[in-house]
Amino acid sequence: MRNAALLLIMLGAVLVFGCKESKKSNGGVKTKTFYAVADTDVDEEFPYDNYGSSPTCILGVWNTYNTEVLLKWDLSSIPPDAEILQVKLVLDLVEVSNNVGTQFMFEVYRVLEDWSESAVTWNTRPTIATSPLACFSGPSGLGRFSVDLTQSQDFLSMVEDWIKNPQQNFGINIAPAWAGVAGQDDYMEFYSKEGGSAPALIIKYRLSGQRTQ
Repeated sequence: MRNAALLLIMLGAVLVFGCKESKKSNGGVKTKTFYAVADTDVDEEFPYDNYGSSPTCILGVWNTYNTEVLLKWDLSSIPPDAEILQVKLVLDLVEVSNNVGTQFMFEVYRVLEDWSESAVTWNTRPTIATSPLACFSGPSGLGRFSVDLTQSQDFLSMVEDWIKNPQQNFGINIAPAWAGVAGQDDYMEFYSKEGGSAPALIIKYRLSGQRTQ
C-alpha cells in the first residue's frame, strides 16, 4: 500500500509539472496596438502639394487622378526575435464614395526608402516595391474599418523584418487598384494622427522560446 501511495504521489507530481510546462509553452502571446508616427496622402492631380498636416488622408481616384497614402509605425517595443501571428490595419473612416462596386480594391506595397511626412509630395514620393504585398476590398460604410493582413505571408515577413532591422522600416504605401473614370470620384477618407485618430496596426506576436513544440 505504501508503495502504491508513493507511486500515486509521484504520478500526480508528473501530471502537475506537465500541465505547467504545457501552459508555459502555449504562453507568451501578446497583442499590441501601434499608432502611425507618420501618415499622409500624395495626390497625382496636385503633384507639388504636401498634405502632411491634414487631419485626414484620402485614398482612391479623383476623376482620373490617383491619390495614394503613406503610413509608418514605430515597432521598436516588439522583441526582435518575436514571431508575428496576426496583423490588422485599422482606419477610422470619415467618408466613402464607391461607384465602381466590386472594383473598389486597394493594394499594399512596401516602401523602400525614407520619406518625410511634412515634405513628401506626389513628385517626391519614395520608391516602393514593384509587387503588392496584399490586396483588400474597400469599406462599405463609415466608422472603424479593419483589414486583416494575416493571410499575406509576405506582409507578416515584412513586419518581422521591420522588427529585426528597424532601419529598414519605411512603412507602407496603399494605392487604388482600379483605373479612374472621367468625371467620377471613388475614394475613402480616414483620420490621420493630426485628426486625433491615427491609422493603427494591431499586432499579435509570440515571444521567442515560448512557441508550441
